[in-house]
Amino acid sequence: MKRLLAIAAAAALFSLADCGGGGSSLPSGGGGGTATPTPTPAPGPTGTAHIVLSVPKATSSSRRRPRYVSSATQSASVTSSAGRVVVALSASNPSCASGSNGLTCTFDVQVPAGSTTVTIATYASTDGTGTPLSTTTMTVTITAGGTTNVPVVLNGVVASLTIAVSPSSFTSGQPNSATVTVNALDPAGKIIAGDGGYADAAGNPVSLALGDSDTSGATQLSATALTAPAGPVTLGYNGAPISSFTITASASSSGIAAVNATVTVSNGPNPGGTSAIFVGQQSGTSCTATTQERVAGYQLASGGGVGSYTGALIVPANAAVSGGPAPLGFITADRTGDLFVLAFPQSGAAILRYPQTATGSAMPSASIGGTGTRLAHATRIAADGSGGVWAAEPASAGRAAQLEHFAGGANGTNVTPDHTITGISGLPAGWAFDANGLAVDSHDNVYTTAQDTASSNRLAYALPAASNGTATPLASYAFVNFGAAAEGVAVNQHTDAVWVWPVDPRSLGGTVQPGSTAPAIAQFAANATAPSRGLWGRAFPVSSSVLGPSGTTWYLANAAFDAAGNVYVQYEASRSDNAACESRVSVLTPAQSGDTAPLQSTVYPAPATGQANQSIGIVIP
Repeated sequence: MKRLLAIAAAAALFSLADCGGGGSSLPSGGGGGTATPTPTPAPGPTGTAHIVLSVPKATSSSRRRPRYVSSATQSASVTSSAGRVVVALSASNPSCASGSNGLTCTFDVQVPAGSTTVTIATYASTDGTGTPLSTTTMTVTITAGGTTNVPVVLNGVVASLTIAVSPSSFTSGQPNSATVTVNALDPAGKIIAGDGGYADAAGNPVSLALGDSDTSGATQLSATALTAPAGPVTLGYNGAPISSFTITASASSSGIAAVNATVTVSNGPNPGGTSAIFVGQQSGTSCTATTQERVAGYQLASGGGVGSYTGALIVPANAAVSGGPAPLGFITADRTGDLFVLAFPQSGAAILRYPQTATGSAMPSASIGGTGTRLAHATRIAADGSGGVWAAEPASAGRAAQLEHFAGGANGTNVTPDHTITGISGLPAGWAFDANGLAVDSHDNVYTTAQDTASSNRLAYALPAASNGTATPLASYAFVNFGAAAEGVAVNQHTDAVWVWPVDPRSLGGTVQPGSTAPAIAQFAANATAPSRGLWGRAFPVSSSVLGPSGTTWYLANAAFDAAGNVYVQYEASRSDNAACESRVSVLTPAQSGDTAPLQSTVYPAPATGQANQSIGIVIP
């Protein structure tokens, strides 16, 4: 019966040639083939193109087929320089056989011998009319008078797109990944699958582009361009606090609407689930009972504030970094919740890494210390979104100021920094990079400080992520007239708002008593050049025992931020006669500004005995 179709197809082609492209309609024969008139060259040698197409059942999995034929297919056309033949693909066609997976149709078409171009297309109509469901154009070599098998890989004609992301939500602070599934649909609404590519109705290639509205760098797509059906794309998330965002799929061909999928980012419990805020404390030499170096964990209170105590990490003598007492210098946390502790064993500065859940005298999961690291007199550390950590080293005897970065997973005494910032370009005359401040934003841009050597004024500068050598600043932030005190800087990674302060607010006139008119800490909204609010005076209370007649010294240590916009400022104060001292955290709401009483002010440590009078960092992972 297949030969009947071949005879009908050949008759159609030869009739077209005889008509010179006239408008005749040929009767179907065997396989129901019909021909439509097209201009043809003079008849010449021909051969037989042997073609097999399988039309799947609508319920079968199209993804298992090696070439794309839509389940909605009811006809196919074969076009060569000799003309166009249309074949009905149905169970009534004796050239088609029904099976458990659908319909398999085998037909022979006479085409010019030699190297010839053949276009094959499939349709939802029974007569080859309408928009193709799939198509391909190929050059084949046909043997004159013989039969040539023509393997067909059809390209799906894209009419519309769908997109889905699973899971469609992330939790801030918890790195995760999702599957992005993009489907191109043919004009019958069937998903295009198989080995072929994407095409338009004319057979031109079509490519799909994936876009991500999150520009912070916290999310990343494993692929952004698709030219053919492929496996799902992976969407990675590093845990940074970001807003909900959209993944978009669009096509290079006009008339195909882009589609979007929204991914929500919610504020959930911290990755370890035990502590939401960490307060670092170092034993002082006065005003304190014997206390250990510790990173104390607390729950965040409902509505904002420091809640119940959950335990403390005690930093012990650590043989991994050459032993000896290891007083703390600063603490930070990365976006997965791991804690980093800057310690000072006998060999010099070292950075110790701990899981967020570590308590007691736990050993670190990694340590960066020793001569190979080039750490010497680091004062602050800040972790980034890749699990790496920056260390700030202000100028010291024989050593210029610098910031050193250690990649995620760095461990041991022979690790060297992968980035070192040694200067800031374009500083005003008389200004010098001093590395007294250090912070990282949600884009992993680095914030540090420079000083006017004549007046001791300072500015905070934002430097691009992964800067090396002399960095070109992105922005600068001024704390006006803050005198000789060194400036600190912190960044709210939920909003990228920048906070700056002098270490000693009293140099601003910002005493602990109410009534000061100069802010002790100022906030700059993201990309702003002027502060949007300041906090001073009653925002940072001190106990009456510390506010004694012999005078008080105090300074700010660091600031942390929760997802609700509350700011947690760690500071300490002591009487000049060392008869009393304390370390505190003030919690201020987003609506508070100026000389205002805090939502909460708590003295630490608690519940341990004694009072550490050296505050060394506060973090909310």
